[in-house]
Amino acid sequence: MKGAIHIDMSGRFHNREKIGIAYVSDMNGEKHKGTAIGGKVIKALVKRYRTDRDFARLYAICIYFIIRDDIDGFKEIIICNDEDFDSVKRYLYILFGSKRLSKINIQPIDYYRKVMGKNVKSLADGKAESYRKRGLKIKRWFRGTKLNVVEINFKDICDCWEMNG
Repeated sequence: MKGAIHIDMSGRFHNREKIGIAYVSDMNGEKHKGTAIGGKVIKALVKRYRTDRDFARLYAICIYFIIRDDIDGFKEIIICNDEDFDSVKRYLYILFGSKRLSKINIQPIDYYRKVMGKNVKSLADGKAESYRKRGLKIKRWFRGTKLNVVEINFKDICDCWEMNG
């Protein structure tokens, strides 16, 4: 049975500080994966590609890396509006290919807030913060929730950026 995943970001690219991005499955909150990107990497990307003009693209690239191995197991992706949702969605279609995402419903969290009539939070809200705080120094942490860190480096992001240039 396929479920949905919630994706959220902790921190903001425009602050050029460490950010964390994570997804959590709604089937059981124990299935999660995420990454952390350091401020130095973000500053280098801004300098090299002027990513400050298109942080939605950078957000989509990070999402791509954390969900690419698990994408076929989900019927819906719910993304928090930390960056422009329409741009993030468009970049995800470029990265994955339209055919691979054709059977997956991609929605912003705002859609569910309107439907439910209340301010619902993403299931990934707290996890993204955990990845932001602990994702870059995972070997130092031995207690708490085990994190499934997807390591993304500067070169990985550059390759994706240039691929969908």
